[in-house]
Amino acid sequence: MKSFAVEGTVFWLIATAILTGGSSLGPDVVLLASGLVYAVLYLAVAYFAWNRKKWAFIGAIILSLVSLIGSLAFGGVEGLTTGWEFFSGGGFLSVPTLLVIFFSLRAYREPTAG
Repeated sequence: MKSFAVEGTVFWLIATAILTGGSSLGPDVVLLASGLVYAVLYLAVAYFAWNRKKWAFIGAIILSLVSLIGSLAFGGVEGLTTGWEFFSGGGFLSVPTLLVIFFSLRAYREPTAG
């Protein structure tokens, strides 16, 4: 049986993958390639999180932190709130990315049956 934390993690991973892929569409090939790579990584981690692999929740946290750090590095503090950045695709992705971190932490710390 899936818990709320696992379902929330998977939901926000898929939502972030869709937003990342959609926000990377543009004339820049590097932006498109990096956005699609991130989207595929988010979907792969979502698949393994749905199967309740403990390392998938750690992977989701690391992937989200890299995305947030990338938006800070390429867009500054304003990169978290406005504009189109290299890694996160814009400030609107900072909220789902933070939600991935929070839900993943909760799912990782959740006791498992058996």
